[in-house]
Amino acid sequence: MAWDTTEMPTPTCSAAASACAAARADGAYKAYLLDDEPISFPDEAPDTTRMTITAIDMDPTERCNLRCSYCFKGKLAGRQMSLETAKQAVRFLARYSGQTEDLHVSLMGGEPMLSFELLEQWVPWAFTYCEQRGKVLSIGATTNGTVFDQARHDFCRRWHIGLHLSIDGCPAVQDRERVFKNGRGSSSRLEANLPRIFSAWRTIHARSSIVPETLPQLSESYRYFCEKGFLKVALALVAGCNWGDPQVLATLASEYGKVLAYHWQHMKTHGRYFVLTSLDHFVRSSQAKAPQTTICGAARGMLHVDADGLLWPCHRFNGKRPHKNLILGSVWGGFDNALRNGFLRINPKQDMRQSCKDCEANLVCATPCVAANWQEQGDLFDVGDGYCEAVRTLYRLHQAHAERMEYQEPDLWKQYVGWVFNYEW
Repeated sequence: MAWDTTEMPTPTCSAAASACAAARADGAYKAYLLDDEPISFPDEAPDTTRMTITAIDMDPTERCNLRCSYCFKGKLAGRQMSLETAKQAVRFLARYSGQTEDLHVSLMGGEPMLSFELLEQWVPWAFTYCEQRGKVLSIGATTNGTVFDQARHDFCRRWHIGLHLSIDGCPAVQDRERVFKNGRGSSSRLEANLPRIFSAWRTIHARSSIVPETLPQLSESYRYFCEKGFLKVALALVAGCNWGDPQVLATLASEYGKVLAYHWQHMKTHGRYFVLTSLDHFVRSSQAKAPQTTICGAARGMLHVDADGLLWPCHRFNGKRPHKNLILGSVWGGFDNALRNGFLRINPKQDMRQSCKDCEANLVCATPCVAANWQEQGDLFDVGDGYCEAVRTLYRLHQAHAERMEYQEPDLWKQYVGWVFNYEW
């Protein structure tokens, strides 16, 4: 095991990291605060000899107009990133990307479209800065879609900003889980903005977070996505829920089976490829010869920059259960290479408390998110009870679906597999 985080104390307050401007001005780049608790870093800068940094997630704001029931950010402090911090994040990325030309910034939050005035100034500067240094920058944004007027549409089109839409399902589901601060549902506002969103980024993903309470409407929600015109849908189980309940698992199996059947018929009806990310992942992973042996990009080629410029392994670590011992450094200077090396050494198939070795889904399961494990269980390597059984349920459904389609419609299945590996959008 790379290291054990179970002894880390649980902080009693939310993440409100505040870089010390005076210290930066004095060149004391290691003086920072997290909830008034001092933070220092042992090294001046990241060691890129093992792995360069080619992407960052960035919070231009921590403000959000929604209060989603399952939000991993917890209570948002409402901090706003300054223009100079946003610029420094790009300088940091360009400097430590080595010889890599293609760089990427994902705008997170909060709701990034609430920081539109900042984006109007920062985005043109960022593209110019990278171009002058021989780098090719791409920018994407994860948005809830409720703050997307014509000005934001035109801006995203002009600068080719990719969009990723957080939308949980049909209006009944959306209005239950994704509500405004006053408790009102967000579905009507989002539906009104969908034409502009599709116009800005046609291949936008509909990213749906699934909790047990909304499972009975899962197939209805997937049908809703397809009818609204989404070409790509990602369905994701929310960590920390009661997935081990037999009734919940039965509903998951029933509803997800309907999703797979509708997805297949939808492709046949339209004669084209539609992305269902879970099935696509199954197809890709089933072709692999060995299980996945690393975590996602967290602390590897990608880092997260919070509103004050502090660096976290990924955006989820800067949420519920923040801890100063999980902060890697700052875009203003200072870094903890030993902590990053710990993430580089993680082998989730070996390090998880739940045994992966004999699990039937071992080959296709990418293992649960270590940041979600930390937030929900206080342990990077403990997924909690029930989640693994839910993953095995989905595996069996995908396996049965693939076998059935390959037998009943071999030519169409072969075409679908080809789409998964080779389709160009």
